[in-house]
Amino acid sequence: MTPELETKFWKYVDHAGADECWQWIGSLGQNGYGNFAMDGKNIRAHKMSWLLHYGPVPAGMYVCHHCDNPSCVNPAHLFIGTPRDNYEDMWKKGRSPRKLTDEDVLAIYQLRAGHTDCRIIARQYGVSAGLIRSICRCDSYRHIARPAIIRCRISRRKVSA
Repeated sequence: MTPELETKFWKYVDHAGADECWQWIGSLGQNGYGNFAMDGKNIRAHKMSWLLHYGPVPAGMYVCHHCDNPSCVNPAHLFIGTPRDNYEDMWKKGRSPRKLTDEDVLAIYQLRAGHTDCRIIARQYGVSAGLIRSICRCDSYRHIARPAIIRCRISRRKVSA
């Protein structure tokens, strides 16, 4: 890593105390993570901070935040984890990517059973029509018991003896 690249990186960091978040003040993506250009490619700013302090990220691993602040680049707030570790950390902190409650899913089943269009249901719940279709195909939210009127794809498959 060149000294010029490192200087460029730190120019976009608002350093606070050692235990506080160091905010990325450069370009941010829609998800709030900082973006940094390195060798003509975009890299997330927190990952760049990891590279500068600890070296390469092992293959298949993520750079995660203890602080739950996507724009933070303080290396003391970062840790390496598997995709599963990252998901479980999100879940424990109440940031599950699931937007629908079990009750929402049951209501969606009823709406689809009444032939309500997936796009209308999606707008009502603030999700994509693809997610609604995925729910009704039993690809998503499988932990919720389906009413008999909703058939899952798996139940339509022929079972060979």
